[in-house]
Amino acid sequence: MPTAFEVVFLGMLDDAQCLGLDLPYDTPTVAALRKECQRKLNRYICSQHCFFHHITRSSN
Repeated sequence: MPTAFEVVFLGMLDDAQCLGLDLPYDTPTVAALRKECQRKLNRYICSQHCFFHHITRSSN
């Protein structure tokens, strides 16, 4: 699961961009952070889906 920092920081960057603040949004560091956060979210979502699928199949 992504750390709170990744989620909060990227959310703050998105909010800042919506407000028109002039910040470096397209740096390699920010891109890498977004990619890593998305990878972790995908892994978390997949693990939750697999867990619930297992639970529903076991209860039948």
